[in-house]
Amino acid sequence: VLKLKNREKELVRGIDEMIVKVLACGLTPGDCRMLDGSADLIRVPVDGFPYIPAGDICGIVEECEIDSKFKKGDHIVATWDMMGVGGMAEYAVVKTIQVHLKPSNATAEEGAAIVNSAVYAYNGVEISKVKHGDRILVLGGGGGLGSFVIQMARAAGASFIAATSTDEELMKRLNVDRFIHYKNENWWEVEEFQKKEGLFDKVFDCAEGVQGWNKCNVLKSGLRGGCWYAYVQNDWDLKVHAYSDMLSVLGRPLIRVITASICQFYSPRYQMMLGGNDPETRAKTCNMFSEGKFEVILHGDHSFAFVESDVIDAFQLIEMRKGHGNVVVSICKS
Repeated sequence: VLKLKNREKELVRGIDEMIVKVLACGLTPGDCRMLDGSADLIRVPVDGFPYIPAGDICGIVEECEIDSKFKKGDHIVATWDMMGVGGMAEYAVVKTIQVHLKPSNATAEEGAAIVNSAVYAYNGVEISKVKHGDRILVLGGGGGLGSFVIQMARAAGASFIAATSTDEELMKRLNVDRFIHYKNENWWEVEEFQKKEGLFDKVFDCAEGVQGWNKCNVLKSGLRGGCWYAYVQNDWDLKVHAYSDMLSVLGRPLIRVITASICQFYSPRYQMMLGGNDPETRAKTCNMFSEGKFEVILHGDHSFAFVESDVIDAFQLIEMRKGHGNVVVSICKS
């Protein structure tokens, strides 16, 4: 039991858990869905209300099991499981299996972003088999996940990367070959992308959902081999209140996946980008950061303060999908 001064609540860790002093907490769309109840069939705080939101953290180990591979004082990063709660606080209880040592060259704010968005970007690039010479299109390249996808694809050897965003300066910073201001230009109508030599090997959809797939006419055909359309979220206006909603949410993308697989000789593969956030993948991603293969882009190049107004602003950025880079709240000083 960790007793906190001037606090009524005592944090108690269970088996295979640890107590962490939280230095920084990253936010994701899943955190907003739990807050607004839009997916309350599958995302409800297990301990009821009130609850502490968010679950991607960087912090310092305060208490852990005697035989743990971690020890008190370790700087770690940890991500959430299905529910994702407890991170937006000075102390949190986390499952040991969700923990990895923070890269030594990462700040606490960078660590809180790496442990989720960077891992899923790495997964997406791996699943889609990006290779040397590939032409890549990233829809929503200015967001936290999209900014990592651009860098991971480049690290995997992509020779040409186009990206949609409203932030041209950020795209230049990420060395994008073709910037598409999506409010001024439709990516599916860009003339150079309609020609045989301008078609893409992979499209990563971090922004549009089902509408992106329906409009996508810029991928090479399956006959040319290795073509993928990797998406993050099928429907950004996700509503899951009943099991019938689940059928709709899972049914449509499943049909597309099966159809694309059957017709793979002339149709691009359709694949959800988010693979598992497992210890091995977290380790590989953290090693890539340690080796300088990608950087963490924070919205506005800064984190948000752990005060009511800033936290509200941070959640609203995620909810309105207006974040450029990763949205992270600084909680405590080390």
